Amino acid sequence: MGVSIWAAWECLGAVRELTFATHSHSPTYTGWGGTGRGIVRTEPVGPTILIFDETGAWTREGGRENRFSNVFRWTADPAGHFIRLEHLRFGADQPVYLFDLVPTADHILESADPHVCQADLYAARMEYGASAVYLNWTITGPKKDERISYTYKTTQL
Repeated sequence: MGVSIWAAWECLGAVRELTFATHSHSPTYTGWGGTGRGIVRTEPVGPTILIFDETGAWTREGGRENRFSNVFRWTADPAGHFIRLEHLRFGADQPVYLFDLVPTADHILESADPHVCQADLYAARMEYGASAVYLNWTITGPKKDERISYTYKTTQL
């Protein structure tokens, strides 16, 4: 295809803050709806690994605010074929694999395969530019139909 991951990788390295919105289309109430904002501390671990340490506040529908923190590991395939995303909720030695994002068009990467968690499927689409990275998740399953839209704001590249 000729579309590379490296421009997306450069944008990820410049991320400094995030906002997100969660929406539930599930037939039963899940409590997932709301908005959040926070800061992202990025830590390069060599040329192909980047840690995102995210902290902030999430306000659920109805107004209740909760603090959140997440640690994610982004890994660029040295051959430039994909960017892997893992959650480090159990520590760096026990990552939770989420998906590999592959280039599908200019400035767009999509999950190669959905991540399976019990009966649910997690998939994502990333769009990126000089000022932001947009990561849109879908979580579907017998009891879930959720959308999470992240905007990762970057320092101007």
